Amino acid sequence: MLFNNNIHLDSISSTNNFLLSLRKNNIFSEGLYVTTDFQENGKGQMNNSWESEKKNNLLISILIEPKISINNIFDINRLVCLSIFDLLKLYGINALIKWPNDIIINNRKIAGVLIENIFSNNIISHSIIGIGLNINQGKFLQYSPPATSMFLELINNFHTHQIKQQLLDIIEVRYKKLKIGYSDLNEYNNKLYLLEKSFRFMSNNKQFYGRIKTTLDNGTLVIYDESNGVEREFLNSELKYIF
Repeated sequence: MLFNNNIHLDSISSTNNFLLSLRKNNIFSEGLYVTTDFQENGKGQMNNSWESEKKNNLLISILIEPKISINNIFDINRLVCLSIFDLLKLYGINALIKWPNDIIINNRKIAGVLIENIFSNNIISHSIIGIGLNINQGKFLQYSPPATSMFLELINNFHTHQIKQQLLDIIEVRYKKLKIGYSDLNEYNNKLYLLEKSFRFMSNNKQFYGRIKTTLDNGTLVIYDESNGVEREFLNSELKYIF
């Protein structure tokens, strides 16, 4: 079992930040993960916040040492998103992946991922994988897209510890495949939210309607712009979904 060193905290500002703070400590090595009952300042992509009721959800940051080229940085993102997809599938929940790293069910967000990497030359030496998965929370503030949870989808309460262990096991299996060069690009692309569906996006403060076609190996999103009939490529910070 790879993930066998756990630090659990009743409350913390951010599990990712806490794990990063251990960087110069001997404990900072692959297999370490941090969990908390409550995150005071949970964060997502592009400084978005993450809301979570105490003890109702899974808030976890995992440390791995992938030792892969910086050119393959999006491999880690795909690994984690597909692992969450696999976990939800175990419970009969059909999810999709909102590029680059949100998990969506029926147009509602159930999980988010924030990955922070440490580089040595052109190699990713360490990756801190932050995951927020809504499990038993029944009410949320208003978000775009709206939030949901396993409880709201299945009208059932779940043991967060069991779900945590299942997710860690799934991540370990996929991580081992990554280490031997397995490509999950097609798998990720087949599970993209809004794939080939007309939707409104914004880039450079200009809105347009387009259809998601695919992602490239480096994580670039390819969208067919319906206004001019041209395929355009976007990095994460260059595109916003307009709900």
